[in-house]
Amino acid sequence: MNHLQEYHEQKKAQNDSNTKRRVVIIGSGIAAVSAAETLRRLNFDGAISIYSESAQLPYERRLLSKQLYHKETQLSLHDAKWYEEKDITLHLKQRVIHIDTKRKELHLANHQLVPYDECIIATGAKAKQPHDFYDYENLLTYRSFEDAVKLSEYAKRNRRCIVVGGGILGLELACLLADAHLEVTLIEQLPSLLAKHMDPAAAHLLHQYLKKEKIHVMLNTQISNLYGISRAEGAELTNKKYINTDFIVYAIGIQADLDFLKNTDIKHDQLIHVDRNMRTSTAHIYACGDAVECEGVHASLWKNAEQQGAIAAMTICNKQQEYENAIQPLLFQHDQFSCFMAGNIRQSDQYIECLDEENSKFEKYTYQNGMCSGALLINRKEQIPYAWNTYQSKAAYPFAGK
Repeated sequence: MNHLQEYHEQKKAQNDSNTKRRVVIIGSGIAAVSAAETLRRLNFDGAISIYSESAQLPYERRLLSKQLYHKETQLSLHDAKWYEEKDITLHLKQRVIHIDTKRKELHLANHQLVPYDECIIATGAKAKQPHDFYDYENLLTYRSFEDAVKLSEYAKRNRRCIVVGGGILGLELACLLADAHLEVTLIEQLPSLLAKHMDPAAAHLLHQYLKKEKIHVMLNTQISNLYGISRAEGAELTNKKYINTDFIVYAIGIQADLDFLKNTDIKHDQLIHVDRNMRTSTAHIYACGDAVECEGVHASLWKNAEQQGAIAAMTICNKQQEYENAIQPLLFQHDQFSCFMAGNIRQSDQYIECLDEENSKFEKYTYQNGMCSGALLINRKEQIPYAWNTYQSKAAYPFAGK
């Protein structure tokens, strides 16, 4: 009898003697922890195991920016004792390379086979990397704990950097690096920062704020070539300008890493397809978080991932609750500047806006078919509850018929 046959004989004997179900969770983000926590809250008494490539305890990714300041910040969602008390087994630095859905087992990179009864995929997403220039050692991304540590080290020993990407993450990184006293150039290929969420008046206020923070913003351009031997020392842009730099940080979006699903019957393309109960196309396989799309919608936000993880656990426990594709607001804050965005601000039948340029304040509500379809606030934090309620309730256009 070879090693593989012996393993399956042992697994069969174990299954015969133990009727408790085994849930394995792949990934260690908020969706994974939410699923494990919900299983225990619902009195699931089977085995729960979390398999993660990371060496860190599951952590609060939204607090990673604190690493740039070396502040004593509790990043972990729970300490090690919590997992022990909840009887949740963590397997860190363990990479899943394949799921055998017929035999119901995971294949790990260390050649270990892990049997399961129910499997939750919560692998999240990784930062997109540029396809070119990958030989340079000083091209960074910012998504994981390891990314944050690396960026912190670069920020400490250098003085110039380029941030590529004018979305929320790009803005946050540019401001954090400027706070660390670096000369920052922010490059965006579109005509505006936060292009999907801004109108010209709001974009102007944001641009003025970044200028005040000594962040050099370059729009309508992108990197066309890099120069250097082992490190990128300069960047040529499509507008023919040249920038010297010590390192470059790319904030150009995220993508799910689903290589381990090759040669499986789990329906996926760029993302895993799930129904509103977080079921995949394959029995006993569930998915949640940044790696999934539900009814064609991909909501890559913390609250959505947390809710999806909980619903996957509920489905396993036969507690039926359907996920609603609720759109969450976006918020960018830095020092005294704030920007709140909800819904579609760029297309509307009607709108209401108020600009106070002297005090750098702006407020706008858009309406489609007589109902609120978007809200945008600049430096009006006190109005956020009202704006969010107006958008969520699809409030009627107040001047209808006038």
